[in-house]
Amino acid sequence: MAHDSISKADFDRYRMYWRIRNSRLEAWPVTINLQRGEICHFSCPVKWLEQEGSKPTYEGGHRSHGFQLHYTRDFEPSRLDTYSLPNHEYKYAGHGTAYLTNRRVIFTSSTFNRQAVLSEMLAITPYLNGIDLKVTTGNSPFLNFDQNVDLFAMTLNRLMAEQ
Repeated sequence: MAHDSISKADFDRYRMYWRIRNSRLEAWPVTINLQRGEICHFSCPVKWLEQEGSKPTYEGGHRSHGFQLHYTRDFEPSRLDTYSLPNHEYKYAGHGTAYLTNRRVIFTSSTFNRQAVLSEMLAITPYLNGIDLKVTTGNSPFLNFDQNVDLFAMTLNRLMAEQ
């Protein structure tokens, strides 16, 4: 019996990968206020960590500090970096819910809210334990996941490619 339930779970996961890659992204109902025309495509619980110090800059329409936009139309979950980003390089800010919309990554918690605008992202790097976002302004966050980092990364990658 266990083998059948594992096989079904794997099949369902791959079906979700196909949907994210090939079909119209589903609109998720949310209780937060979104901007006009903004649609939520994914949400899940995360820990928000911030890296302080050297920040990338955005000068004259050119990305600097060697960052490149890290999205690819052929993103594979198996391409998640095979190691976890060390949490000690980041400062824990809080835990809450991350919402991925067609315009932003929104984080809400009981103590604070943050956002990262998709058009202002310099790079996204998925890891086994989360996603590192490099942004043009403010602190660059690392979203730490307990599960579904692959689905969030694939959806974010698709939204970035459609920008």
